[in-house]
Amino acid sequence: MELLKHPRAPELRLHFREIVNGFKIHDSLCANNPDMDVSIQELHVIELLGDLGPQMMRELSNRLLVAVNTITNIVDHLERKNYAERIRNSDDRRVIHVRLTDKGRKMYEAITGTHVTFCTKMLETLNEDEQDIFMVLMRKIARSASKRPPNSEADITVP
Repeated sequence: MELLKHPRAPELRLHFREIVNGFKIHDSLCANNPDMDVSIQELHVIELLGDLGPQMMRELSNRLLVAVNTITNIVDHLERKNYAERIRNSDDRRVIHVRLTDKGRKMYEAITGTHVTFCTKMLETLNEDEQDIFMVLMRKIARSASKRPPNSEADITVP
């Protein structure tokens, strides 16, 4: 099956890769900072819980694209470090949500602070009108990207 390919798609892919790599570098700097005692995987769970609020283990697993037993291990570490806690649902004791503690919320603020600084530096390369246009376009692209997984069977061709 031949895929439709926009002539600028390869260039767009490279630009997004550069941006994603910038975030990965910031995550790595956070995880390797002696003042922040978290792994990159723990950092991603903290960030997700901070962005979305309490989540069930399966939700964390699905959103981070890792196995539930991996999430269980990460949450165990976060609990030992007092960054997260498990909360049982009062209506159904089988349902367990994970949420940030106060210490976890402070870590979330530190992590997102580095990302906001990174985004600020990117936006500062644009004037105000360009920033407005850029944000409108990014919203459109983000909505389009979230409509279906990028690696659905229809997108994969093997030569």
